[in-house]
Amino acid sequence: MANILITGGRGGIGSRLSNYFTSQGHQVRILTRSVSKLKQHTYHWNPSTGEIDLNAFNNLDGIVHLAGEPVLGKRWTKSQKQLLRKSRIDGILCLTKALEQLQKPLKFFAGASAVGYYGLNATTSIANESNPPGNDFLSHLCVEWENAYAPLKAYCERIIIFRIGIVLDAHAGMLKALWPLYRFGLGVCISSGKAVYPWIHYMDLCKAMHWVITTGNSSGTYNLTAPTIDTQLNFHKALRQFSKIPNIAPAIPEWVFTCLLGESAQMVTRGNAVAPKGLLDTGFVFDYTDLKNALSSLLNRV
Repeated sequence: MANILITGGRGGIGSRLSNYFTSQGHQVRILTRSVSKLKQHTYHWNPSTGEIDLNAFNNLDGIVHLAGEPVLGKRWTKSQKQLLRKSRIDGILCLTKALEQLQKPLKFFAGASAVGYYGLNATTSIANESNPPGNDFLSHLCVEWENAYAPLKAYCERIIIFRIGIVLDAHAGMLKALWPLYRFGLGVCISSGKAVYPWIHYMDLCKAMHWVITTGNSSGTYNLTAPTIDTQLNFHKALRQFSKIPNIAPAIPEWVFTCLLGESAQMVTRGNAVAPKGLLDTGFVFDYTDLKNALSSLLNRV
């Protein structure tokens, strides 16, 4: 079993992943900015200033880097775009500097990216890991994010990049925000609902990360999305069905979201279709490939 250091371990994905890796017998360590939350196997760091507790690296096998400001929820102002960039790049630079100082090679480094790499569009053209990046802010951010991992090759035997889709979890992320609206009949369809939402159940995400990290000598880039294509309309219909409450809210035009969220509205009005080709090629088997089954497993527990 491995000693694994996780950044962003207190976030929605990070906390799920920490629990899953622990259940598989690994010793998980967490890097956190909050000094008040320090406890066993938890270490302080501040990527903005370059501070990091080097004790976190003792007998370490690998790192999973998830830290980063959420991309959805705020308008992409100039300052917010800079924060999105710094919250990702500063952490990578801080980890690289620590490994350079210690000169103790790791077995692996797994870093997060996003399916936004392929660009946001209104089509159903399906992208896999070999597709080129898009040409919008989010794709530019992902390219810079992934390029920042390159220097780590000097200190790690394997570099793995996970391009993550919409993670379904009733207690975090998009589903946590949407479900209360549908329970009160206020869920909405966005325009025609044709935007493709590349989703993955949080358990499949945890299993997939563990699979790639621990199976053979896998390296390179992997899309973490379910192998099925679903639109916003599919989500809308499924959530209405699970709520069992008549929906009173009409469809809302795209321009309303653009007025509210500005450029970031593209994430909900356009989306993108992404396939997990690399993951399937390794022999990984998903537990959740049907959207309704995935939502049922999550919402029946709420």
